Amino acid sequence: MISNAALNACLNGLSGVLLACGYAAIRAGKKGLHKAFMLSVPLIIVTLRRAWLGRFDKHRLIARWTLPLWFYVSVTGVIIYFMVYQIFVPKIP
Repeated sequence: MISNAALNACLNGLSGVLLACGYAAIRAGKKGLHKAFMLSVPLIIVTLRRAWLGRFDKHRLIARWTLPLWFYVSVTGVIIYFMVYQIFVPKIP
């Protein structure tokens, strides 16, 4: 059985991968693929709403802030999991 911490780390890692793929897709001009990646991750509602309504200028403005923040949270979540539960596991005698 997988622990809650391991599940959270897996979801954080998956979010990071999907964010990176979505960023790469939009930079390559593949709007449909970008949309698919971004809908696979529970992103900030304001960003998603602006894209859904077709307000891409406003979506782009807020996404410049939310992408780095979400990516940071995704990556550090995985790092913290490994530090707390895998690397520095307390030794129980």
